Amino acid sequence: MGFRASGGVASEWKVIDAEIPSTLNPSVMVKRRCLHHKGGKNDSDRYPTLIFEGPNYANFALKTSFRINGGNGVQAAGVIFRAQKDNSYMLFAIIPSKERIYLKYCEKGALPAGPESDIQTPKNGWYQLELTCRNNQISGRLNGEVFDTLPLINMPPGKIGFWTRGDTDCLFTMSKLTMPVSFAQTLISDISLTNKHLQRVELVAIRAGKKTPEVAAATDLKQVGEPAHANCRGTIENGTVTYSKGRNAIEVIMPVKNVDGEIMAAARIFLKPGKLITKAKHRARASAVAIELGKKIQTHAKLFP
Repeated sequence: MGFRASGGVASEWKVIDAEIPSTLNPSVMVKRRCLHHKGGKNDSDRYPTLIFEGPNYANFALKTSFRINGGNGVQAAGVIFRAQKDNSYMLFAIIPSKERIYLKYCEKGALPAGPESDIQTPKNGWYQLELTCRNNQISGRLNGEVFDTLPLINMPPGKIGFWTRGDTDCLFTMSKLTMPVSFAQTLISDISLTNKHLQRVELVAIRAGKKTPEVAAATDLKQVGEPAHANCRGTIENGTVTYSKGRNAIEVIMPVKNVDGEIMAAARIFLKPGKLITKAKHRARASAVAIELGKKIQTHAKLFP
């Protein structure tokens, strides 16, 4: 319900139960509901899509996991967005056999030639895709790796859906469509879950056109948009590193640098204390977080929604 098929027939698409890797522990298989496209004959030049008949989206955050099981000919799968009534759309897709990824404009459903990027094929075959479209800029991650932000020039809002080649047998699962939060917020949430030394993090920056620092992203979402701690301004302006030891946490404020090595934000990091852990060790752990944030966020534009 709520979807329509294009470039093929609706019966090509079915919802089934399948075993997939757990998001918490990829070595454990769990049963999930999956969208299945069963590839047909060798018809790689046909591009079936299943389009969500919801509103037209200009901005969105899309997450999905997909795997190509087999088929004939050139096997490929992915997602489309900003789809128009004439079947023109933006396409993000993968050809695993060629270890290629492409993000391109398709006019009236035709797949044009264009530059492609190398990818690393995951051992379990599952691709975890995150796409964020905000202010006509598309960015995201594939299996945790950030890809460059690209502009969407003269492409109006449109529908979102699943895409495959006609020959391809593939599965989609764990799909979620929401309005976007900042790219920085996504990273803060991920780091807070995976770094065992952290209690919480605040990423502080000065919004374009403003003069005072504010919390751009935080482990606690209620802090986002609030005025920043006073010590953060010195870190943003001068690179000052602040260290303070409390009974229940170690606080370190460190600069976060963009791709050109310039300070774009301050990371206020709260670490778990330890009786045998030195100040140098705490600073090293905080520095690793700040460096990771800078490396993945890259530009000031990704700090705010």
